[in-house]
Amino acid sequence: MAHEQTIAELFARIDGVTLDGDAVIFHPEEIRVTGAVCDSTEHPDHFVVAAAFTATHPELAPDGIDDFAVGMGDNLEEAIFDATRVWLEGALLTIRHACKPDEECDCGLVDKQEMVTLPVDTQRPIVWDFYIGAMQGMGINDGDGGNNEDQGLMQAVLGVLSRELGQPRVIWVRAILTRYGTEVRAECMVNNEPWAPGIYMLDKVGHAWTGVSGMRMRRQFMVCRPTDRDPRPEIAAQIAERLTERNASLRTKRPWWQFWK
Repeated sequence: MAHEQTIAELFARIDGVTLDGDAVIFHPEEIRVTGAVCDSTEHPDHFVVAAAFTATHPELAPDGIDDFAVGMGDNLEEAIFDATRVWLEGALLTIRHACKPDEECDCGLVDKQEMVTLPVDTQRPIVWDFYIGAMQGMGINDGDGGNNEDQGLMQAVLGVLSRELGQPRVIWVRAILTRYGTEVRAECMVNNEPWAPGIYMLDKVGHAWTGVSGMRMRRQFMVCRPTDRDPRPEIAAQIAERLTERNASLRTKRPWWQFWK
């Protein structure tokens, strides 16, 4: 309970936050957040803490967004503070921006991008807003990481994410990639569930990192939110052309029994 109270008190120092027992409410978005230390390790000269967080929002995430962050410090309290800071600057800041779709992301830490998908079972495209948080990291950086590191972890999974965007629903993605020497550990979650395509793509990125003799860890968070907007004219023209091709292909497709003739 003491650790949970410590995290709540850290949150409470932020403007626009009110305490609600061991939880806090971030205003004006009305995001309810709980945090707890799930692991702590004392080393000869520092502490390492892993803290778990859950953010709930009535519209964006009624079932909650589960996440965690790792922090380091000279003592336990500093390590808890560091883990809380990592989560605030990465996941929560991204979630707060996603709760305000009519506003621009001007904080410098969250990148807002647009993507258009065309589900196979409909003639109407879906316009998405992607809120991509800052890439965060810790560990020894004794190499350049290769070109993949500059792109960010989310750039590595965007190519396979389209298969998850067939229906207009809010999707959040957490990507964590760690490399110890030659050992690579990749983690990718979509809406609180492990996501194998993302893990596969991150694993490729980790093996492409160069010059890692110690430890390198990177994490990134993203929220994908469907909108009611129509595609921009230049995109709409491309979609119309693709629809024409798809419909023509469906009209000329042979009935299944003809493949046996």
